Amino acid sequence: MHLLEARTYAGAPGETVTVSTEAEGGGAVTVTIDGVKVSEDPTFRMKLDSGDETHMHVGLVGAVGDSCVVDISEVDGGSDGDLLLCQSLDPAPIHKYRFIVTATASLDALRRTRSSRGRRKATARRGGRKTRKVR
Repeated sequence: MHLLEARTYAGAPGETVTVSTEAEGGGAVTVTIDGVKVSEDPTFRMKLDSGDETHMHVGLVGAVGDSCVVDISEVDGGSDGDLLLCQSLDPAPIHKYRFIVTATASLDALRRTRSSRGRRKATARRGGRKTRKVR
């Protein structure tokens, strides 16, 4: 699965998504997937048809300063984290996440584009600098 933008992911049909939540300070965490309340640490599969979406909401209710870390994996070879924080102006934050099914060929093209972009940046950094020996 790949991170497209904040809280929006693209994955292959049927790909497994693992979510874990960790509340600090005593707040209560609620997770819903497509409107259905699930466990605080759900695992689910992406839908099967390209263009289909799964929507997940993570909510936290607690005292000011309570927080919840959300970990979503596997994203771009690792995991992606998010933080919900109860504040005086937002004592019950809810973050919304989108999981969009994309054809495998499109995901492969995205992976190639991102990896070649990383190689170009590394080459540009190395190629633009010369070192001198100082005596």
